[in-house]
Amino acid sequence: MQSCDEIIFITTIGVNPDYKPCVWRLDNGSQYEGKFASVALENLLGFNGQCILLATKKALDQSIKNIEEIKNSFKSIKPDSFHILEIPDGKDSDECFEIAEKLINKIEALAGESRPKLVLDFTLSLRHLPFIYFCALTYLTGLKSFNIGGIYSGANELSYENTDSKSVKIAPIINLTSIFKLIQLYQAFIQVNKTGHFNSLSSIVDKDFVELFKNKNYNMPKEIKQLNDPLKRLAACLPAGLVKDIGEESKNLANKINVLKSTYKKESTNSHINLILNGFFQFEELINEWSLANKDFILNMAELSRELDLINSYIKFGYYQNAIILLREWYINFVILRTNTTTTKWLDKDYRYKFESQLNCQVINDKLKGQVFLWGKTRDIRNKFAHAFMKEDNIKKTTIKDDLGEIYNNCRFLYDNFNNIQLDDFLSDSSARKKILITPLGRSSGVLYSALIHFQPDFTIVITSCEAIQDIDKIITAVNNVSEIKFGQDDFKNLIMEDPFTGFNEFKSIYDSIENLKIINCENDIIINFTGGTTAMQFIVQTLAAKLSNKVAKITKKALIDKRSSVEQQNNPFELSQVYDLD
Repeated sequence: MQSCDEIIFITTIGVNPDYKPCVWRLDNGSQYEGKFASVALENLLGFNGQCILLATKKALDQSIKNIEEIKNSFKSIKPDSFHILEIPDGKDSDECFEIAEKLINKIEALAGESRPKLVLDFTLSLRHLPFIYFCALTYLTGLKSFNIGGIYSGANELSYENTDSKSVKIAPIINLTSIFKLIQLYQAFIQVNKTGHFNSLSSIVDKDFVELFKNKNYNMPKEIKQLNDPLKRLAACLPAGLVKDIGEESKNLANKINVLKSTYKKESTNSHINLILNGFFQFEELINEWSLANKDFILNMAELSRELDLINSYIKFGYYQNAIILLREWYINFVILRTNTTTTKWLDKDYRYKFESQLNCQVINDKLKGQVFLWGKTRDIRNKFAHAFMKEDNIKKTTIKDDLGEIYNNCRFLYDNFNNIQLDDFLSDSSARKKILITPLGRSSGVLYSALIHFQPDFTIVITSCEAIQDIDKIITAVNNVSEIKFGQDDFKNLIMEDPFTGFNEFKSIYDSIENLKIINCENDIIINFTGGTTAMQFIVQTLAAKLSNKVAKITKKALIDKRSSVEQQNNPFELSQVYDLD
């Protein structure tokens, strides 16, 4: 330890009034002759800071001279930085808790806002005191951001003959710092296995792991250093539910662990390394379940299985929101793969939406046969989480876990019976579905002209004015002159606003008129054009889009932009505009 490091040195004194001197020796070979291991440590390591000496009432009464000798033998710790902490004997659990509380409070009081390193010597402690120290240090390092500067125990009972002086034996001072670090590492492994959180493990490998290799001449193996990056990335993407990233980073981490296994075989390495590596091997099976089967992110049975394993982990670890989002996407993936259509576009938004809308269609129309019931339930749970912030009701986690378990088991059943599942349990008949266009129409005839040619609707609802409706016949004629699909008057419903400029309150009458048509339903696809007409007309269609979203499986929002000047548009309105997707 560097002398510039600020520390709090914690030590104890026993009731023996007559301690014998010996030569205290550290692992690095440095040694100090004297009665007390605490004095040897302070002199050999050059502490800069304060000391807390724990002593029972009996020890204070019988060892006052020893306490004074310790205080006056320190090289760097000044007498006014030497603090005696009287503790009970620890004869029952209540007194043990009291010792821990007193020690924690004393350390925090001395540290204030700073975080000096903690150095512990429990050479002369009661037999059970090390467990109390362990409790206090775990609390202070885990919750209060203190760091360990060293943990030592002088083993006088393990002393051996000194070739230089037969009258004074050599006693080792055992450095247990790396054992405490190993315990912290094991706690991080436990956190991985119980919660799926890799953050603590990543932090230890990133910053504190080198401490595990400070004894004697051990060097941290480069193969362990190489775990750092994939651990960091997996710790970041797992809570975010990034399915592809999780697969890639799990694969990277699994490969690094395999290198460790092949490099450090149990029979050919030492216990120091084995105790560290065994923890990594414990969760190897878990990350193998999450790993991509190959470097290409393709949809196949292996990918469906991997996603199910990840979903199961999310449910187990309590990542319920991630689980329900992935369950929802898994249903769509299953249907895409089961249709035996091309899966190269399975990540394309519009391609997925086609299957999703068919599932939603059956739910909206109450055709909840077979598996579609659980699709609807999945969608409902997902919406609970997505809008939880805006609801007064709490999400009941116990119910959610049971519901997710039911849906997961159903997905596993679908996977196990992949070839026997009837697709009509999932997909609605899309052959009879029609495209319904809703669009405003002002005095710019080109908007409706472009919309009819681009979208080729089966039926069009036009929100317009008394003046603009006079242009519809010539628009239809212009479209029929260039389009293979011919339009007639029966293909349109014209809804005329009484006040096209400020008639924002006319929404209800227009909405009721659309409802009466009985064509806005899940059996049809709705296309809404947001451009053209007056501000009031555009307000009406925007409000319609929001209102109708719960009545149909799919609404497509579009804009039509003509970049020509207004003069050019007036002189030649029948030029195709550019289509912009607003979804």
